[in-house]
Amino acid sequence: MDKWKAFDLIRAGWEEERERGRRRLRARHDLGTDALAFLMVNAALWLLWVAIGTAYPWPAWITSVWGVWLSIHAWRYLIGNRRGDQSPQDEPSDSIHAQH
Repeated sequence: MDKWKAFDLIRAGWEEERERGRRRLRARHDLGTDALAFLMVNAALWLLWVAIGTAYPWPAWITSVWGVWLSIHAWRYLIGNRRGDQSPQDEPSDSIHAQH
């Protein structure tokens, strides 16, 4: 094996690790954005409920459904980071790899 082929193999490993890091950072950013949206929208809905003064707590439905979805999102992010990678749908498709 000549030195250039070895260099190309090392560089390919670095690029793969760099891309994996980018996916982890993107997943963390997406989770943070979703959590912030959850907090802001639900705070506004509950304040609206208090301002209207209805007896039935209708924002509870939105908060609970969205909370379950956000919990699943957070769980998948944490499990993916523990494994060192992301879920299969976060992996780039073959068509993207073909472009490089």
